[in-house]
Amino acid sequence: MIDQRMSLAALSLALTLALAAALPQGRLLGGEDAKAAEFPYVASLRLNKAHVCQAAIISQTQMLTAAHCVSDVGANPVSASDLSARVGSINQFAGGELVDISEVLIHPSYGNFLHDLAILTLSKPLTFGEKVNKIELPAAPEEGSSEVDAEEQPPNGTPVYVAGWGEQADGSSNYKLQKSNLNTLSKSQCELSAGYGYDSVLCLSRAEKQGVCRGDAGAAVVDDDNVLLGVVSFFWGNCGTIYPDVSTRISYYISWIEANKNWPYQKEQLAAKDEHHANTGRPAAAAGLATAIEGAPQGPILGGEEALTTAAPYAVSLRIDNAHVCGASILSETQLLTAAHCVYRDGKQIDVSRLSCRVGSTNQYAGGRIVTVAAVTPHPDYNKLDNNLAIITLSSPLVFTERIQPIELVDQSEPLPEDGAVVSVAGWGTTVDGIASFKIRQLDLQLATSAACLDAYSELEASKGFCLAHALKEGTCYGDGGGAAVYQGKLLGVSNFVVGACGSRYPDVFVRISGYHDWLLQQLQN
Repeated sequence: MIDQRMSLAALSLALTLALAAALPQGRLLGGEDAKAAEFPYVASLRLNKAHVCQAAIISQTQMLTAAHCVSDVGANPVSASDLSARVGSINQFAGGELVDISEVLIHPSYGNFLHDLAILTLSKPLTFGEKVNKIELPAAPEEGSSEVDAEEQPPNGTPVYVAGWGEQADGSSNYKLQKSNLNTLSKSQCELSAGYGYDSVLCLSRAEKQGVCRGDAGAAVVDDDNVLLGVVSFFWGNCGTIYPDVSTRISYYISWIEANKNWPYQKEQLAAKDEHHANTGRPAAAAGLATAIEGAPQGPILGGEEALTTAAPYAVSLRIDNAHVCGASILSETQLLTAAHCVYRDGKQIDVSRLSCRVGSTNQYAGGRIVTVAAVTPHPDYNKLDNNLAIITLSSPLVFTERIQPIELVDQSEPLPEDGAVVSVAGWGTTVDGIASFKIRQLDLQLATSAACLDAYSELEASKGFCLAHALKEGTCYGDGGGAAVYQGKLLGVSNFVVGACGSRYPDVFVRISGYHDWLLQQLQN
């Protein structure tokens, strides 16, 4: 869901961000020469051997840069074979070492300069020394920290340092790395001065005719403690205007960065999963279903709106290898409920060591608390679409707060609401434009008639499932599996699958909680 502030005519964003159309070259505006080994984490990112942007070394095998530096179309990157990086030199044309890039991972929600971040994986490890070394990342959220703590911005006026090869005031370029001092702006001050007060960005103030310019995108924004606070994203209009420069705030994305430390391996696993489904196909009863029955849907509710921080305190982000795959609901201090297909791959149950859950946060990447999983109990009769429920037992009990609360199960004797009754869903599933959302979204759907439900899925038993109708291009989508359907504050159902494409003319299918009431109570008692 695109924020309407992006279209403010007064800011002329469509014009002033023209730097995205052409890859910039050149020196930090108003800067001074950097000394050798002064910024060992700085790399010159090169496209077809020519400098285009900066990158920041974060490990021996990975760098961070701005997504637009390596974007072909949207979140689809340019070919990694066309990219390289010069490390260990303050000269963009010579010295140091040229290393090839093997993988490019752009943040899945990147678009229109928001979430402007990408991870670059090198073809071989760097050898750290005086001139080549990593920059420290912000600390990951501690267990039990709140979303507010995790998303706290640096104080207004915090001194920061940027080094790059961007253009000078006269438009010429310099072969030597330039450095400059800037100051951070608070979210409210950035909103006031540029109308760009987003949680995910860090605005930078400086004198006129100074600051970042073409060629500085991707540069590291570093504080006095030598911690990476931001990655340069863009500037307004010409370089050095009265408006602040904008960087992507790293602490906002630290969980995403940590989750993708082993991205090439994860990519291979996803490719293997896709090949499996291509070879095996879907069961006849599931023909045309958009969900991969044993696949891991990722991404918000199609057509939904961002939920308030305490609107769905029962909602949980279920994670595999620390990446969101499904929703889940809190039933007790130690037990969650999700769809069984969320914890299976290739017909086998996933080892619990790979599972975790983020609770108490509307942000799938940050905040709240990450808890590990001790055990998973699928329904004994689970078979692809049928009896698609699983109980997750946590390794440590939750502490209930305003943002962490259980949801009550609907009673076994309660009938379904009448046709057309409003039922609420919430999740991190894919948006209408096909990208993932970091914030949970909510949407009100309507209970579909039995005829419409059977038309969508003829094998559905009324006692064990129901359907929710929606407008075209709305409803649940990839990443919403296992999420709750809530009616009058009680858990009515669990998201099972969609028919056809997300937001199709068919209603979405849910597991009916009352049909499994005895089994659920038994699990809770155990």
